[in-house]
Amino acid sequence: MSGRNPEATLLRALGSLANGDRNGFQKAVAEMSAAGDSVYNPGVVRTGDQIVLPEGADIEDVINALENQRDSEQQFVQFLVDIPVSPWDGAHALKQALQSELGIVIHKGCRAGCCPPRQIDVEVDFGKSVSIPWGRFSLPNMADATIATGSTIQDGRLVFQCDVNCQRLYEARLRRLLDKIKEIATKESLHRGKAFSIAFHDEAGGKIEMPAPKFFQLTPERPIFSQELERAIERNVFVPIRHADQLIAAGESLKRGVAFVGNYGVGKTLLASHVARAATANGWTFIYVKNPIELQEALRYAQQYQPVVVFVEDIRSHCRSGTNQRGQRALEPA
Repeated sequence: MSGRNPEATLLRALGSLANGDRNGFQKAVAEMSAAGDSVYNPGVVRTGDQIVLPEGADIEDVINALENQRDSEQQFVQFLVDIPVSPWDGAHALKQALQSELGIVIHKGCRAGCCPPRQIDVEVDFGKSVSIPWGRFSLPNMADATIATGSTIQDGRLVFQCDVNCQRLYEARLRRLLDKIKEIATKESLHRGKAFSIAFHDEAGGKIEMPAPKFFQLTPERPIFSQELERAIERNVFVPIRHADQLIAAGESLKRGVAFVGNYGVGKTLLASHVARAATANGWTFIYVKNPIELQEALRYAQQYQPVVVFVEDIRSHCRSGTNQRGQRALEPA
């Protein structure tokens, strides 16, 4: 007697299969094949409204396979998913996706239960804000599944992150929900195509955890310059904005590095407001950055809002200081 137990080996193979242990499953199958045993490998497929057994299947084997499948599906899993949009766009899209896909939004506090649900007001236009739910959300009819908002750094810029906890049974459904969040956030950005300012550091120089756009009122006045300067501004600034499609079709780059140089009061900031009006009127985003040290952060942030104009105050003095060679390259044409 060898003491070999083919039934035990079969159960081990089924258990490995249900738990996703491919190596364990293949090892058990190899043992049965070497011993001349027939290999029964039932799959569990959810379809229709009947329980259908393979012809000739042993009931005990099927029961064991179902029990293993049940145990696997009831295991809780956690996964983090980064969505390459701003945290505000991501959180706003999450709320819309939950309402669209599940019909209800159950906003909770922190995991410990000591903090109430958090709402954050985010500017979406001059004098207009929306309330963005932030924190943890309970997902109805999914056995205590939750999804929590967060943020992380991806390729040097802040992006939205979802922290999902659920039974394995609901993982595929929640990954589809995350795809929906990404789709909504990409198509329905709160700030794309608008003019706003942003800062990445506070007045003391500390890094702001989640920079938020601030809107400013665009002045209706138009600056007046010499004809030669007007033509240069039109060619280098307004032509790419107003005729972007034609330039792209011709294989031209839209990137321009333009420096507005002049003493205080000659109209540089007024020209920036005029450019902002033209940009938003043509579907571009306009981002105003006051601190030239934040140029690289602003350029990374702007990637999600293309086509975009990034206007930085006093960038020439920052480049001349020799502390930012990348800032000098940012002013060079593509």
